[in-house]
Amino acid sequence: DFKKTAYALALEHLEFWRQKRVFTETAIARMQEVEFASELIILSMSGMQDKKKSIDDFYERYDEEFEDSRLVSKRFRSVIDEINSLNIDLGGTEFRRTPLFYSLFAAIYDRMYALAAGSLSTKVTGKLTATDREGLENAVQTLSEVVTEAKAKSGEPIPKRYERFVTACLRQTDNLAPRRVRMETIYRDRKSTRLNSSHTDIS
Repeated sequence: DFKKTAYALALEHLEFWRQKRVFTETAIARMQEVEFASELIILSMSGMQDKKKSIDDFYERYDEEFEDSRLVSKRFRSVIDEINSLNIDLGGTEFRRTPLFYSLFAAIYDRMYALAAGSLSTKVTGKLTATDREGLENAVQTLSEVVTEAKAKSGEPIPKRYERFVTACLRQTDNLAPRRVRMETIYRDRKSTRLNSSHTDIS
């Protein structure tokens, strides 16, 4: 049942993956979008996870019955809709890469519904405000530029403010700790607004 839900959501958003350049046609042929949808479902149910340790466990646990399928699917769609509504060319940023997309999804889900584990949100409304979206747009653009520059100037010093974020984007990207760093940085690095988090400063 869990796999069926992941497959259905991945298929439903096939055009989204293509438009945002999250997956190539080759990746889609290999059903990588289904695996990624599984990761996002797990994120929404249990918070951020280490990819290597979580997917098989959830597949097995909910193989015969997945009672939360309807609620999970509804929230998944809502978060994707919010990402789609951002006034940015996501496909032209580093956030089209699945590790960064995962963290963006996590930050928005947390603001809307609060993650079951590791939540940073102090205000949950079920939807984003215009100022929320503006802050996210600024964060995505800024952080994408930081990563792009770091990749282009490999070996050169990175501004201290972004050292941990860049490392989390380029190394062991599917592990829990880097995922956490990326989400925290998205919360911190909103320019004109906040997502109503009390965790706005990261050393």
